[in-house]
Amino acid sequence: MVSMFARELEGQHCRGALTALGVLLLLAAQPLSAPPHQEAAPRASAEVPESQLTEIYRVGPEDVLEITLANDPELPREYRVSSGGHIFFPYLGNVQVAGKTTAEIEEELRRLLRNGYFENPELTVAVKEYHSHTVYLLGDVGTVGPFVLRRERVPLIEILARAGVRPTARRVTLTRWNEGRPMTLLVDLAAPEKYTTLVAPGDIIEIQSPREYVFVTGEVRTPQAIEYAPGLTLSQAIIHAGGPNEFAKRSKIQIKRRRADGGVEILRADLDKIIRGQNPDMELKPNDTVFVPRRFW
Repeated sequence: MVSMFARELEGQHCRGALTALGVLLLLAAQPLSAPPHQEAAPRASAEVPESQLTEIYRVGPEDVLEITLANDPELPREYRVSSGGHIFFPYLGNVQVAGKTTAEIEEELRRLLRNGYFENPELTVAVKEYHSHTVYLLGDVGTVGPFVLRRERVPLIEILARAGVRPTARRVTLTRWNEGRPMTLLVDLAAPEKYTTLVAPGDIIEIQSPREYVFVTGEVRTPQAIEYAPGLTLSQAIIHAGGPNEFAKRSKIQIKRRRADGGVEILRADLDKIIRGQNPDMELKPNDTVFVPRRFW
């Protein structure tokens, strides 16, 4: 599934390059001068260390800004950023905002409004709706598909918490495009220090849950490997295997379990007493082997 999204992103990259070429051709046909209130090209935000990118947000296309100008309270307050990265603001016309923080946009609007409109422009800029920064979630997670970020970088743990990762998840594969090529990072969810990995817009995040099994053998109708799920009990596993057959010694069931030190532990259970409620049902663990022995009388 990652490859499918990677091809989609690669296609978007190519289409973006064609769009940029078209824009350059259009600009070449326009006069070189720009209106006094509009810049010929957007200013890039200052470089920020990655550790500080978790504290800022650069506005992008389709975001909705809320701008309040105290000097003219009758003006509209909502402005959607166009696909070209600008908003149309009264008095000023098109103003480039993409790639800037709200503080930088405030500063820019004040500068432009002082140019013949207001001596002391009083305004505030905030992001009302976030749309431009997305990552893609796949795999063993409650929310699959695009996931909107509200910062330039977001710790992985925040995304996992908000997306509803299932308890069976074991690792995350994070794919990021760098100069047209995919780069992959594996994050083991058993290593909490990896939860601080920073996720960037455009990343593909696949949450993976390697399958684990419980094995039921011996005198059951259908010996088999049963996919493990948390909470699986001994009686459930035996029923799933078709139940004990007529030769089963139901009171001497064995559960073979491998210990952390590599040794094997053998547990015993009486299925009849479990079914009658006299003994508690035993909860199984991944890779347990349930053996139902044969009776000889």
